[in-house]
Amino acid sequence: MRNNAAPGRYEKDGMKVLVQDYETYVFTDDLYESHRKYADIQFIWEGREEIHMIDSRKMEREREYVAENDVEVFKGQDHYTSMHLTDGECVCFFPYEAHKPSIAVDDKPSRTRKIVVKVEL
Repeated sequence: MRNNAAPGRYEKDGMKVLVQDYETYVFTDDLYESHRKYADIQFIWEGREEIHMIDSRKMEREREYVAENDVEVFKGQDHYTSMHLTDGECVCFFPYEAHKPSIAVDDKPSRTRKIVVKVEL
């Protein structure tokens, strides 16, 4: 996919591809998303962000699973794994790896372009 692709959702070879342009935000809540049917490959094309990850099986469910969007929301806790990603780096989240993306590194919001590929398992 070229860097000049418009933000939006695309289907490619049976995969769902999301092109996202956004400003990262200062971490303020403890809600995480998790998936059951798809793995998320999150690739930072340009910019930087922090992502938190927790095993959702150790969390309190905040919202029930919505199969149509393959997403459920969990309430976080103080013990999470924190990752800092920058240009050209990626991370893959499998089912039960609840994640909170788009967090500003060092509480300094910045513009980020991310490609998310959802791969059905």
